[in-house]
Order: sequence, then structure tokens, then C-alpha cells
Amino acid sequence: MTQIIKRRGHKQKFDERKLYASIYAGCLSANIEKEEAAATSNLVVRELNRWLDEKKEITSNQIFSKVGLLLKAKYALRLNTPTGWRISN
Repeated sequence: MTQIIKRRGHKQKFDERKLYASIYAGCLSANIEKEEAAATSNLVVRELNRWLDEKKEITSNQIFSKVGLLLKAKYALRLNTPTGWRISN
């Protein structure tokens, strides 16, 4: 199991339920439908677990960055529409 090095230096076991809940809440606050929020959360958690598979320790900032990239990739088309919002590189 991967250990997360938190911002203040303490370590914690990676808990995919916390990640799922965070992504799901973020999707809902971005006005994404519940079904899509659940699907997005599952996809990101699954991809992050693959990425973490061989890592013993990782920082919470690295997880934050990876999740951001995964979400950006999933919503790239939507983010670049005239009615959507845009994330700069």
C-alpha cells in the first residue's frame, strides 16, 4: 500500500475513498451531473491506482498534480468550448 506524505510531513495510507469523495464533490460544485460525477470519480481513482501501483511513497502534491492532469484530459474538449471555462497550462 502506498504511503502519502502529507504537506506537514506526516505519512498516511492512501485512501481511495477520500480521493473519490473529493473528486465527486468537486464535480458537483462544477455543475456536473451526479452520474457523470460518479463516472469521472471512478475513472480518476482507477487511473491513479494504476499510477500508484509500484510507488511506496508519494507526496500529496504529486497526487494533486496527477489528478489535475487526469481531469484536464477528461474534460479538455469541454474546457475549450466558448461556453466552458479554460485551464491554462
